[in-house]
Amino acid sequence: MWVYLDPGWVQDGAVPELGRGSVLSDTGLRASCRSLAAARTGDDGLTMLSGPKAPDGCWYELTGLAGPARDVWSEAAHLGAEFLIAAGDRGFVAHAGVPAGEVTAGLRVTAACTLSVIADYEWDAFDLPGWRTSWSVRQLRVEYRRYHGPGAPWRGLPGVVLGSTEIDRMHRWSDAATRSPGLTTWYILDLVPLPAERGDPGGEPGRR
Repeated sequence: MWVYLDPGWVQDGAVPELGRGSVLSDTGLRASCRSLAAARTGDDGLTMLSGPKAPDGCWYELTGLAGPARDVWSEAAHLGAEFLIAAGDRGFVAHAGVPAGEVTAGLRVTAACTLSVIADYEWDAFDLPGWRTSWSVRQLRVEYRRYHGPGAPWRGLPGVVLGSTEIDRMHRWSDAATRSPGLTTWYILDLVPLPAERGDPGGEPGRR
C-alpha cells in the first residue's frame, strides 16, 4: 500500500532516512476520508482507486468495521470525527468530515481515503485508537504538488499533483527542496506489514 510521509519529519530526525528494504518500526496509519458510506462490498480491506475519475495522488477505498467516534476540535472550529476502521487484522485511524454522531460503531463502512504515517507524539498526545506495527519499505517516491493553500484535514493532501520521481533512498535535504514558489513535496512509501504487531482499540476524545 502507498502511504504518505511528511519530509519535515525526516529533516528533523523523527523518521530516519529510509530506503528500499528499510523497516519502519511500531508505526500506525491514518486514513483521511473524503467520503464515508455504508460498506459497498462484502470484503474488508483496501482497493486502490484508478482511472480518469480518480482523485490526484494515491487514493484507496477502505472497507471495514467502524469503531466509536469522537469529535475533533481546534480552538476555533470542528475538524470532523476520528474513529477506528478495522479491516481484517489491520486498524486505521480514520478522520472524516462529519460529526461523530453520524458514525455508527459496529457498522461496516467504505471510505475513499489517502493513507499517511502517524507521528509518534500523536499516540500519547491525543490517545489515538488504532494498531501500530512494523513495515518493510518496498518502494519510495517523491511526489510534487502545486500548493494552493491549506485544505480540510479529511480531504487528503492539499494541492494538485504535478508528478513523482522514484528514488532508492531518502536524502533529507535535497528531496524536500522546492523547485519554485508554491511547490510542495511529499514522500510516498510502498509498505508491506511485517508479522509482529500490537493493537489498541480504545481512545478518548482529544483536541488539536
